[in-house]
Amino acid sequence: MRGFEVNFLPADFRVGHMRRIMSAHLHLWDLTGLCDSVNLAVSELVTNAVRHGHGKPVGFRVTNADDELRIEVTDGNATPARLRKAGEFAESGLC
Repeated sequence: MRGFEVNFLPADFRVGHMRRIMSAHLHLWDLTGLCDSVNLAVSELVTNAVRHGHGKPVGFRVTNADDELRIEVTDGNATPARLRKAGEFAESGLC
């Protein structure tokens, strides 16, 4: 198994920073074919943690074993995430 973990204070610039770190690891692990999809997921997850974590540190952990790539993002917010339905013309998941 290989992976890495980073903890940081929430800030908007961290979204791009985490994408660059993730891309570098995907290249090292010869998984460049996943870059676009993984970077989209990283952008969404880290953005949500930065926006909704109430200023608490963000945890970012990635593991790669066998045929599984796992990305975990924590934001210190005790309230569980909930799925919301966005309107047809919404630019984000906020209603």
